[in-house]
Amino acid sequence: MNAIHLMDSLIATGQARRGLIVTGEQGFRNTINAYKVLLNSHDRDAFMNVAAGLTLGDAGAALIMGPKIDPDSGFPGNHGGI
Repeated sequence: MNAIHLMDSLIATGQARRGLIVTGEQGFRNTINAYKVLLNSHDRDAFMNVAAGLTLGDAGAALIMGPKIDPDSGFPGNHGGI
């Protein structure tokens, strides 16, 4: 939410007309580590320590923000810039 609030402020103060916010994560590394642990151990505790890593994957998202055209549209913001 920090990037959305920052872009909202930039748009509201006229410092930007529009903005692109992007994010991403690499959960695949945790999955590989979980596989390695599981291949080398049949211990239940070891499995419980890495099981969450089996549910992760890589992900990304993007959001283009611009000024509100209608006060009833878009996301609610403090400055009306979204």
